[in-house]
Amino acid sequence: RTASYFGIDVHGIEGSGRRQRVTHTDIVKLLTRQQTDRPAYTVTTDRVDTPGGQIHRKHWRVEGVAAKTTLVLIHGLFADSEVWNDVVAQMIESLSSGLLDSVCKNLAICAIDLPGHGHSNNSASSYEHICEAVICAVQDIEQVVLLGHSFGGALAVGVAEQLQNKTQSLFLISPVGLGKLIRQSFLDTLSSEKSDQALLTEALSTLTASGRTPSREYIHVLSERLRLNSLQLKDMVKGFAIEGEQTRDITENIAALKCTVEIVVGRQDTIVEWRDCLPASLNVNVTLLADTGHMPHVEQPWRVVQLLNLLLLRS
Repeated sequence: RTASYFGIDVHGIEGSGRRQRVTHTDIVKLLTRQQTDRPAYTVTTDRVDTPGGQIHRKHWRVEGVAAKTTLVLIHGLFADSEVWNDVVAQMIESLSSGLLDSVCKNLAICAIDLPGHGHSNNSASSYEHICEAVICAVQDIEQVVLLGHSFGGALAVGVAEQLQNKTQSLFLISPVGLGKLIRQSFLDTLSSEKSDQALLTEALSTLTASGRTPSREYIHVLSERLRLNSLQLKDMVKGFAIEGEQTRDITENIAALKCTVEIVVGRQDTIVEWRDCLPASLNVNVTLLADTGHMPHVEQPWRVVQLLNLLLLRS
């Protein structure tokens, strides 16, 4: 059960139990492999030119290894690439531990800042133009596994449609586009230049089951960025939500994909309805997380990484 929990394939492991059965102790020893045996990851950043401007990227790569596959992280509306920090840290820990030797040798990680977010200087505001920007940002990558959250999940589907030959699999966290209702008050508050830090804090508390909010410093920086990009963000919101109803449906787009698709959603999500992420018409694997809201990758990063590792092992 320990091996299954951590997504470890026991085949090929020499066990210490009777008849070489792999035991719990064997798995623990594998998990605690010496740090000196682990590959070193380097972190770099760059910018990619696209029709709407530049897209900022942050890379994690094994030093001296040319990765064949890159895990591309696409954040949701109003966030930035830093939202993946906990996931990336635990992902690198699992990759470096030897649990995924076959994956680690060929995997890099790349987090991008969407137009109007983070360090990207890009004017794109429509779904189609943002997809185009993301596609440009991954053109130099050989094969991709796309991980998208919320609006970023819908974007990941659009990118996968255009890049089916290089998309190995798709991992969607609380994606928009699978249901009808959405919390319009949250979208309006975050996209309004009139929202003060108190309103932003209250709105952000609805993202998690516990009501957890970012630090005051983060909210101060966020409020300045939202104010500067308010018009662009309002256009983005109008592209998929009007008066509390979603206007973009990605169900048929997912059904047309050839790659494996995984969906993770929290049962306490108050932004979108978790039941909408269980469309009977789709042949996808859906994991429901208890005591989790709209941000599983922030609330339960270890669980998200566990599920992602299983997907990578199957890809």
